[in-house]
Amino acid sequence: MNSGHCARENLQNLFDKAFISGNNNNLREYYRQLRSMELTHTHTRKSEYINISSLIENITLACDILISGTGISFVFCGNETSHIRGNSKEITKAILNLLSNAYLYSSGKLITIKAIEIAEYIKIEIKNEGSFCCEKYGRGLSFVQKLCTQLGGAFFVETDLFSTTAIMLMKKAPTTDCKGFNSPDFYEYLNDRLSPVYIEMFGMEYH
Repeated sequence: MNSGHCARENLQNLFDKAFISGNNNNLREYYRQLRSMELTHTHTRKSEYINISSLIENITLACDILISGTGISFVFCGNETSHIRGNSKEITKAILNLLSNAYLYSSGKLITIKAIEIAEYIKIEIKNEGSFCCEKYGRGLSFVQKLCTQLGGAFFVETDLFSTTAIMLMKKAPTTDCKGFNSPDFYEYLNDRLSPVYIEMFGMEYH
């Protein structure tokens, strides 16, 4: 085991203890150090074929487990969709940006996530019960918008007196090019202390 791996394990253990104890100051500091260490060893952003329904379902399961007992539930309502081509970490970050906003600012108890096909696009909808100021739905929005544009789509938010819906559009990958992609199991999101699930659900934006 190399020294870098040991240092990361030590930091992760400290992060876990701060997470359990609710020491947010230490939690943020350990998070910053872990992310800095991770980014130092990240040189490329791999593009891959992603089964978006499977990815969203696993993220939703992880989030729902993490916030169990809060009275709020995440529910994924989606059928099997085509693949998209992109970076799974970046897409995960964008989805979690939206899920965390819905969780942190919603006055309702139910957050639904849908993935459907519309012509040459995959449409992802994240909807919460209750209404809230649209400006509050702003943590990480610029990143989501930029990513959707890069993937040949668009991002927008619809709101009324009863609900707010964030909508991501991304172009489908050509069927002939798809080689399949096995998205990470949701336990992987829970077990990795650097997982954006931990950070987003407790109000610290994943960069």
